[in-house]
Amino acid sequence: MPAKGFLTASQKENLQKALRESDSHHFRERILMLLLMNDGKTYKEIADFLGCAYRSVAYWCVHGDPDNLDRLRDQREQGNYRKVTQKYIQRLMEVIERNLACDFQEKGPKILIILDNASYHKRQDILSEIERSLPNIQLYFLPAYSPDFNLIELVWHSCKEYIAHRLFQSVEQLHNLLNRLLNEGELIIEWHRKIKHKGEALIAS
Repeated sequence: MPAKGFLTASQKENLQKALRESDSHHFRERILMLLLMNDGKTYKEIADFLGCAYRSVAYWCVHGDPDNLDRLRDQREQGNYRKVTQKYIQRLMEVIERNLACDFQEKGPKILIILDNASYHKRQDILSEIERSLPNIQLYFLPAYSPDFNLIELVWHSCKEYIAHRLFQSVEQLHNLLNRLLNEGELIIEWHRKIKHKGEALIAS
């Protein structure tokens, strides 16, 4: 952790100016982390004061650059909602096109897809077409009524425990909480428990 007073006067002034002018909740929160750390607050004190995750504070206090404020911004402000880059998408499409060559059935890898038993996963016309045209793809269905085998079910179930039986003042408040849970690492899941007991609401705000 940087020492108290690690910011120069110019850095502190720029951070305070950006804090006053920005409307972005996440951007302002990350600026406050740096300013509070400059005042000698610990990660835990900052997390408690801002009502955010300790891990988020630890990350931004280490990686936040007071000389490059754009690094503190959420890229979704510029319309980037994707987790992958355009370069990655292009590369992925090249691999797909190459593997769709005529010898894919003989030389291509086996692709195993695990699905739950939703009715739209079991349309017979689609299953028949996959078997006929894409023999390299093998479908495996989870046992019926076995949500513990489907990890995403555990994520949704745990997330619901944070929002059930709560009165939110606005849709934005609910959105901010879901973003913290799903995108910023605040969702706690106790994987060893059965799904009906998965997760605990360990944050109150």
